[in-house]
Amino acid sequence: MDKSKLVIAAMPVKNRKCIVTLLTDDGSPVRISVHAKQKREILGNVYLGRVESVHHELQGAFVRFGKDLTGFLSLDSRGNAYSMIKDDSAAVRAGDMIPVQVVREAMKTKPPGLSSDISLAGKYAVVNAKAGAVRYSSKLSPEEKSVLRAELKTVRTDGFALTVRTNAGIADPDDVRGEIEALGKELGSLREKCRLEKPYSCILEQLPDWAVMLRDLRGKNLKEIVTDIPAVCEEVKRCLPRCGSSLTEARLYSDPAFPLYRAYNLESLLERFTGKTVWLRSGGFLVIEQTEAFVSIDVNSGKNSLGKEKEDTIFRINTEAAAEAARQIRLRNLSGAILIDFINMSDPAHRDELMKSLREYLKDDPVRTTAVDLTALQIAEITRQKARKSLAEQLKEIGEAENLRD
Repeated sequence: MDKSKLVIAAMPVKNRKCIVTLLTDDGSPVRISVHAKQKREILGNVYLGRVESVHHELQGAFVRFGKDLTGFLSLDSRGNAYSMIKDDSAAVRAGDMIPVQVVREAMKTKPPGLSSDISLAGKYAVVNAKAGAVRYSSKLSPEEKSVLRAELKTVRTDGFALTVRTNAGIADPDDVRGEIEALGKELGSLREKCRLEKPYSCILEQLPDWAVMLRDLRGKNLKEIVTDIPAVCEEVKRCLPRCGSSLTEARLYSDPAFPLYRAYNLESLLERFTGKTVWLRSGGFLVIEQTEAFVSIDVNSGKNSLGKEKEDTIFRINTEAAAEAARQIRLRNLSGAILIDFINMSDPAHRDELMKSLREYLKDDPVRTTAVDLTALQIAEITRQKARKSLAEQLKEIGEAENLRD
């Protein structure tokens, strides 16, 4: 079984104190994030907000949810928004108090994205405050869905919608049922809290990055959590049960002469995963560029000599490139429209097999990701849900904040 390790390290980035979180699988990095210690994290949090203004032409409203925080809440064509403390059929008006969840960080000129459909995520399931049918992750196999439907048919979901996550497919049904019941109770408590709290209060604070990474692990044998931050060690016991892990504590690293971030080469990893060029074992390489409109990933044969078996060699390079592109998308947290320009192949069977492989590689991504199609020019079109800034944008934001401070 694959063995994963989670590293949470204090590290200077662009002269600011930051926390870098790295998840490895059999020694290979699979996810990495960085944020400044003093930055207030809001993604996933639930607030009791106040509607500032409604804009029917934008099908949304601006909602103030903190002293200096305003976000955009999407509404349907009737101008309605579901709320745990407001009649579902009533139109949203300026001045209304409404619980909102931050579902997307502020990006460029866009404010944070908000939702009034409050969701709570666990390792195996997601519950939503708006009642609805039970849904199953599209990444679950038909066999897994069939087994889960039979196992969960007695689970009561009164008052909330339920989505069964991919992790549930290989879990003990008792663990899945237990988590669903716990999430349902937590959602009920959240409803009561929304009715009692003062405006602009933070009703629910999301788990830290390391806990989210841990929760999203699918079928991995977690070997170790190591950190040089004493407060994280204290948090582990509180958060790990909610993340469905058998581990109960982290190892505290303490070596002033050789910091944890250097022991795991985090400086070079951040540089590598924000660089444009990624070399492949075959001698080919990827060129990754982020633009305003989309992310482009160009596949090149590079040092590889195509030789007599040109078609087979190109197929092999493209298949390796698909696996590495899927990995880089997760590592760099690339989102929105992503275009992979593969080397042209003349064999239709190779093109079909390449897209099949790409979809399999993307299944490991905990963020909703879809391989749409392969165009006539053999460009793979991918969409990935936008929620958090890319790794490059995270580092840029840290640098800009440091310049402002100077």
